[in-house]
Amino acid sequence: MSSSASKPNEILTDTNYVMWESNTRMALRRNGLQDHDAAMKTEAVVRRSPEEWKTADMKALTVVAKMPSPT
Repeated sequence: MSSSASKPNEILTDTNYVMWESNTRMALRRNGLQDHDAAMKTEAVVRRSPEEWKTADMKALTVVAKMPSPT
């Protein structure tokens, strides 16, 4: 799954979304950001301070933004 210079902003569709979603969830977990996966709400999320949450949220956004093309 390497990104292509010819299609850097490929649009997610019904055919490539599942692969992209799976890869993104794994990338978030590898970076310790699984709490930012909407399907994973844990008690630790509730206990975080707003500053901690915002910092981790920006890290998660960075991980998602850097995800390679889903095809």
